[in-house]
Amino acid sequence: MHQLRADSPQSADFVELFFDLVFVFAITQLTHVTAHHLDPTTVLQSLLVFWMLWWAWSTFTWAHNASDTA
Repeated sequence: MHQLRADSPQSADFVELFFDLVFVFAITQLTHVTAHHLDPTTVLQSLLVFWMLWWAWSTFTWAHNASDTA
């Protein structure tokens, strides 16, 4: 049976760093759109998309850190 937790601390691997970069790029694009179309509708849409990005990133990070990828 596979372990859900690693026995020792793990360093960041390529997959984790790649997805961090993808999320950072998505947030910069979202910021760009919001800054260039600053109206209440765009701000609300941007907040919703930001919340979904934050949720996806935190869920991915939690799941990846909890699994034994060594």
